[in-house]
Amino acid sequence: MKELFKGYYRPSADDFKKMWEEGTFVFDTNVLLNLYRYKKDTRDAILEILDKIQDNIWIPYQVGLEFHRGRLKVINDQNMILKDFKDSITSSINNIQGKYEDLQLDKRHTDIKAEPILEQFQSLSKKVLEELNKIEEKILSNSVNDDEILKKVIELFENKVGEKPESQEWLDVIFKNGDERAKNNFPPSFKDIEKAKKENKIGYGYDDLFYKDGYGDLILWKQILEYAKKDNKKNIIFITDDKKEDWMLSVSGKTISARPELVMEISSYSGVENFHIYNTETFLESSKNMLNTPLSEDVLKEVVEVKQRNLKSKIFMDNSNGSSIEEAIYNWLKTNYIQVMRLNGKRYGFDFKAVKGLRESVYIQYKLVNLDELTESFLSNIFSNIIKFIQINNSKGYHLGISYRIFLILPYVEILTHSSDYIRKKVNVMFDDFLIDSIPEQISFKLEVTVGSLLNSDKFEVLHNSKYAL
Repeated sequence: MKELFKGYYRPSADDFKKMWEEGTFVFDTNVLLNLYRYKKDTRDAILEILDKIQDNIWIPYQVGLEFHRGRLKVINDQNMILKDFKDSITSSINNIQGKYEDLQLDKRHTDIKAEPILEQFQSLSKKVLEELNKIEEKILSNSVNDDEILKKVIELFENKVGEKPESQEWLDVIFKNGDERAKNNFPPSFKDIEKAKKENKIGYGYDDLFYKDGYGDLILWKQILEYAKKDNKKNIIFITDDKKEDWMLSVSGKTISARPELVMEISSYSGVENFHIYNTETFLESSKNMLNTPLSEDVLKEVVEVKQRNLKSKIFMDNSNGSSIEEAIYNWLKTNYIQVMRLNGKRYGFDFKAVKGLRESVYIQYKLVNLDELTESFLSNIFSNIIKFIQINNSKGYHLGISYRIFLILPYVEILTHSSDYIRKKVNVMFDDFLIDSIPEQISFKLEVTVGSLLNSDKFEVLHNSKYAL
């Protein structure tokens, strides 16, 4: 009976021991990208474990591709934490300056000399900001030009990456199979496929192949199946920080095991005897027993915290309930910047344009009311943070009959006050180093401020070197 329904049974203690001794450890993209989100001690602890099992690790080609596509964005997201801190300092200076001007302390209290105190605070804040700028420049330079994490990942997975899809036809078969699986809620990817279609997502191109959005998990799963079958692998451990129900079986919110359908599929198709899914936390916990690895509670705590932060970011988009990308951005701005909308009564507009193809675009204008100041810090912070929740792609749609299929966000600021000329000049100065030539000629701009990145070959590098581009 157990053999007939093995998908519903967790591996035994002996099975786990065998899996750690003889099995292959397969890592998902999010596990590798999270290395950039951890502190050095946590990252080093994880890499030390990977060193110990280096002879038994492997990633599908799809994971390698997604890792390289997402790496610079994750680096930028981490740098934004430092930028947010800098913005908080700037905001504090402005608030104190405003309070000083409103209260007119020097005039009301002859014994209070507020201006010298204010000058000292401004001087100290300036020094702190200058030091933070140096740190930010160093981090960005090291991350892009001398990325130690990337070097280590390359070292660990050299000659341990699966084969590239053999053809576009091979991928198209998977896309078709994915549609059928999604109709029946058959894992993996059925959630992602449904979501991508609902949001009219397109996909991306790399190395003469086109990848539809939403099918990534299914592609990597198929690659795991083929790898295990070809190399006669009997024990597979998959490590992913994905919480979607199309990977894991959960009861009352508690994760029990891999989905039974996946266990049966890898068993029947590939001949795998034992299959299990860990997240990074449970993988590290198990390594303490299986590899006698010393791990501090701080390491495990941070792994959990990073997972929770990532989940919150994902929930933002999932909670949009299928609303348009324009509405999602507007609602996010309105929610996250409510504290700075009350000070001087100015009205600013936020124009949004989504170009979904060469002949298709959506243009909508929303208004943000009572914004504080259209400062350089404010603008760059808004524009930079949008990318945290929206995927930008520049893809070659080879089988779609067009030279390029573009999916870009082109936001610009439309000032609704008498000060528009002044602000426009200010915005243009802020972004005068933006390299417009690197963007396809087919796209037109009203104000050359682009959020996002063209995640394709050298175009991403060019944009990334621009001060306010991601």
